[in-house]
Amino acid sequence: MQNIKLYSLAFLNGMITMIVEMMAARMMAPYLGASVVVWTILISTVMLALMLGAITGGRLADRLVEGKSANIGIGILCLLAALFCWNIGVFYPWAGEWATETFESTVGATAVLACILLVPNGICFGMIAPYVVRMKLNGMQHAGQTVGIFSALATFGSILGTLLGGIVLVSYFSTPSILYFCSAMFLLFALLFLWPAQKKTTFGILLFALTAIIATTQIHADTDYTVIESPTQTLILRTIENDPIAVLDTPSPILVLSTCPWARQSAMSPAEPDALILPYSRYLMLAPYFNPDISRGLIIGGGCHSLSRWIFSNDAEVADDFELDVVEIDPVVTQIARDAFSVPDTDSLHIYHMDGRAFLRKTRQTYDFVFVDAHSPNHAIPFQLASQESITAIAQKLNDSGIAFFNIIAPVDATYGRLTYAIRNAFEKEFEKVLVFRVFPDIATDIDQNILVMTFKKVNETYAQKINDLESGDFHNHLTELWEKRYALPHESIPVPPIRDDFAPVERYWLNFDRD
Repeated sequence: MQNIKLYSLAFLNGMITMIVEMMAARMMAPYLGASVVVWTILISTVMLALMLGAITGGRLADRLVEGKSANIGIGILCLLAALFCWNIGVFYPWAGEWATETFESTVGATAVLACILLVPNGICFGMIAPYVVRMKLNGMQHAGQTVGIFSALATFGSILGTLLGGIVLVSYFSTPSILYFCSAMFLLFALLFLWPAQKKTTFGILLFALTAIIATTQIHADTDYTVIESPTQTLILRTIENDPIAVLDTPSPILVLSTCPWARQSAMSPAEPDALILPYSRYLMLAPYFNPDISRGLIIGGGCHSLSRWIFSNDAEVADDFELDVVEIDPVVTQIARDAFSVPDTDSLHIYHMDGRAFLRKTRQTYDFVFVDAHSPNHAIPFQLASQESITAIAQKLNDSGIAFFNIIAPVDATYGRLTYAIRNAFEKEFEKVLVFRVFPDIATDIDQNILVMTFKKVNETYAQKINDLESGDFHNHLTELWEKRYALPHESIPVPPIRDDFAPVERYWLNFDRD
């Protein structure tokens, strides 16, 4: 019986280690995103905690491995692991809010939050591994075989935990529920090891643990938003009164979907559902202005269909036979759009749930305009959409009179805005005219902001005349207000090379690792 418990615990420990690591990534995503940098810090933190735990657990096992003390020691470790798993499931919203408000640096906030969420658990997980091996060893004759079996079980548990955490559990259960399940499993093993050794003490410890757990379930973060889990990201749905980012005179409140509390990936005013209320989205109005005869468009990053609603409204004045393809990688986002936002009910809207770059490779359609508004949860542009190869593919899918729009969140100055320069330079290799607009021109140039890149594949006589009309200032309307935000992005003395599929330092540019 003792061997079965030890083997089972080794397997469980490996499985839960991976589940907790993956859940930590989901807990951090609404606050810090899920970029390669975030994952790198998260994985490094887990490995560091496991290392510290392995050293400590090995020393502890050599001291307490005899008699009842061995069972008590491993039982207490399981109990601690259970409590830590439970507590991070309860308190992570406060930890996330605190880290992002305290640290301006994304790297610093990620490192601190990763330590809060993972170091206590990781040390316990690391201590369990050598402890169970030492409890099983009776001599050195079969030590290699014993260590090999425990390593294989832990590895198999990690494989299963990765598959369960990344595919199954997140599709059916909330993040806190998954962590509570992990806690319950460790509580069960704490009972199995402690009860035979010290029944009265075990009963008291478990009663205290259950009381603490029940108490924490009564604690809830005071949030004014709804968190929705999808298999690929954590989404936040909320209502905002008098939103300072929305276009002026937008009726309040507005409904917002985002991947972190301060962002706005999609927004809608229920009083005016067809209005483009996020300032960067209003640049789509320039597409039918330049080409009133547009017949087909492509939006990569559909979100909750703010652009789609406007296109099919009377304001856009597109032809009756106009067709729109919308690519949204996350089906949960589309479902939220159908449930809470007004998705156009028309056969002319075609929604595809796949990666935008994969769609560009697959589609045989050509378009009058392409609007790219796809970002990862931390607002960095997926590298496969920002690369020179992707922009070349966009050019190939546009008609000769086609127009491309590309939404960027980055600075624009030469020192910190290398992502903006890289994307602009990539477009200049494929398009005849490239324009850069600062959506919020009052923001300092070295601060992250909405940058809208608008490009013309070819500038015909009609386009040239309409550009002159906008630049002349002879008439004033909402389009000239947009045009006035043009920014003369200078050409660098040492040009920033376009991002490539085989070398895409998006995270480095976005996080400004090159700052002095």
